Amino acid sequence: MFEFVSPHSLATPQDVIEHLELQHIAQEFRLEVVYRQQFEAHCDWYYRTARQNRRDYEQMQAELNIREWFGRAIRPSR
Repeated sequence: MFEFVSPHSLATPQDVIEHLELQHIAQEFRLEVVYRQQFEAHCDWYYRTARQNRRDYEQMQAELNIREWFGRAIRPSR
């Protein structure tokens, strides 16, 4: 029922160090994956926004410039 745990079956300090190092490397890898995913999402948002801004700018260029039109009418002629 109960098993005797001998001192030889316990992890050595070197085993503990290696385990902690592997855990640290795994955590760094996970953080790097998250960072890259967030960066990719940001780049996608940036390019989508830039495309929309270019479309909006082109549309604005095609529209009548009412301010300029009224500005000519208000200016006194010389």
